[in-house]
Amino acid sequence: MNGRLALQLFFGPLAAGGLAWLGVDRGKTWPLIAAGVFLVVYVALVLRRPLRRRRALAKPFPEAWRTVLERNVVFYTELDAAGRAHFEKNVQLMVADLDFEAVGDVALDDELLVLSVAGAAVIFHHLGIEPKVRRTILLYPDNFDDEYDSSKHADILGMVHRQGPIVFSRRALKNGWNRKTDASNVCIHEWAHVLDLDDGFADGVPVLVDDEAKWDEILAEELERVRRGRSALRQYAGTNRAELFACAAEAFFEKPEPLKKKHAELYGLLVEAFRYDPLAD
Repeated sequence: MNGRLALQLFFGPLAAGGLAWLGVDRGKTWPLIAAGVFLVVYVALVLRRPLRRRRALAKPFPEAWRTVLERNVVFYTELDAAGRAHFEKNVQLMVADLDFEAVGDVALDDELLVLSVAGAAVIFHHLGIEPKVRRTILLYPDNFDDEYDSSKHADILGMVHRQGPIVFSRRALKNGWNRKTDASNVCIHEWAHVLDLDDGFADGVPVLVDDEAKWDEILAEELERVRRGRSALRQYAGTNRAELFACAAEAFFEKPEPLKKKHAELYGLLVEAFRYDPLAD
């Protein structure tokens, strides 16, 4: 049982006990009834998520999901048996935890469910933490614009809101995983934003880093390099520090060799951030 759940299970009965004591002290029945109803509802709500997660893990990992991972996620295929089991567990938990909403003609099949959380399983695989904010995933048929409309001029592939949903273009999501080594993967990109936002700030400095001053210095240098056209990262990385980190994460997991060769210091920061070195022997 984690600390947050323990606190919730402590304070709920404490509040119910206080209400019941009020009834006893004043010789009233209704506070006792209200305390009982409150306690039942409160415990049911608090335990709903952990019970849902436990039920998810009690089931064997679906073969259809494993097939999706084997066909699309290179990171998964390169893990040993224990690593694959850990990755699959994280996929099961996130599918159980998150709400998924389809827009237009999108059908929420096994492929879309798994591909939309696979980026999170990659990003958080070695970190020993989970995203702090429980989010909804919205799946649009194609690229969309700032008004969430699809048109021939729409160019947004994905988006993360600070406390809100993660939005994916179905086409971009599939293309990102199909093109396995082009350093362009919208799922990894948006989940990197989620990691960045876990401390409340979209500043390109993810949680669990040791030297924020060093991150600030190197991010500033790399941002300038991208804007001058002297970077191995795609031009969109020059938008701001948050986009630089997300684009660098795509390159780190999909095309690490040129990233390390041309951006050794940035590569070292990413090894620190993700607790993982894709080029380690």
